[in-house]
Amino acid sequence: MRFADSPRSSVGIELELYCADPETSLLVGSGPAILDLAKHPDMPERALQREYLTNTVEITSEPRMLVSEAIDDVRARAALLLDAADSLGLELGTSGTHPLAHWQDQEVDESVTHYSELLERTAMIGRQMLIWGVHVHVGVEDSAKALPLISRLQQYVPLFIALSASSPYWAGEETGYASFRTLVFQQLPQAGPSPHLSEWSEFEALIASMQLAGVIAEPNDLKWDIRPSHRYGTIEIRVCDSMSRLEEVAALTALIQCTVEYLSRQLDEGVPYSPPPSWLSDENRWSAARFGLGAILLTPDGTEMRALTAELDDLMAVVGPIAEELGCSEELAGVASIVHNGPGYVRQLAVNDAQTAASQVLGEFRASLGRTNRLSEG
Repeated sequence: MRFADSPRSSVGIELELYCADPETSLLVGSGPAILDLAKHPDMPERALQREYLTNTVEITSEPRMLVSEAIDDVRARAALLLDAADSLGLELGTSGTHPLAHWQDQEVDESVTHYSELLERTAMIGRQMLIWGVHVHVGVEDSAKALPLISRLQQYVPLFIALSASSPYWAGEETGYASFRTLVFQQLPQAGPSPHLSEWSEFEALIASMQLAGVIAEPNDLKWDIRPSHRYGTIEIRVCDSMSRLEEVAALTALIQCTVEYLSRQLDEGVPYSPPPSWLSDENRWSAARFGLGAILLTPDGTEMRALTAELDDLMAVVGPIAEELGCSEELAGVASIVHNGPGYVRQLAVNDAQTAASQVLGEFRASLGRTNRLSEG
């Protein structure tokens, strides 16, 4: 399995959006119709895509060296989708879960073979995947580094979960979780933390065994928090809730890009690393999903507890100079804004009502594209 050539620390963004009725804020299965209106012949094939549910569309940026350029791709493509949605009298928005929607009311896009097969295998668990995420790809220049990078990067997964957390509601009910999406998504087979692998040959052997057993058809069937993407020569961070403000997507992307580059330099320098026990990583991951930025994390040796925000401060101090080199200091500064103003889950809970939260998410996404809120226009 060849690991494609990719520039070191290049970035790509995948952002999932949902379609909604502007009056009720409830989901509408009009993703395919919006895509038909938004696409044009000159657009790259992967730029706008159908998704698992008919209420969802996905935007994919081009691979870029600068976070700003990747976000510009996302913004331009989101604008095309919003124009199409406007023409149909619909809205677009995104968050880890929808504050109001019930999974029983949604339709899987079974015209896509892969999705129909997933639904057949996972049954009701698959039907419940009423969730949206943002995925960040980071280029790796050598397959030998991909798995060691993933292993080291997993210690920062709680930080990524907390910063992106935007799913405090499920079917109109407050869940008590900052990122309920994390708990929903991990129910799928091959979801959750990836195993600690050192060599690319180990990954190839694992894929071969799983294919032989009929567990997966291709590597993309793995739903790990972080997985290698051999087709693009990247590692793909998939654990984050979708975020309704594009400036926050930019901040998260910059943090991930700089963290991967920091860890890549550690590998270059031969800095030793021993992964913490899986129970400890699982506990920290759960704590971030439950409490968001208020989480208290176990240190890697399991002997102390530290505030997640203290861990984030330490990481920001390390990656700040790297951001200057990579040209994403402005975007990275947005992390402090997320902490100060509160991630999506804080803003949704602040209105203390799922209906208002659902409308607020739609307005935030529209505003992040520089568009006037539809309600204020009326």
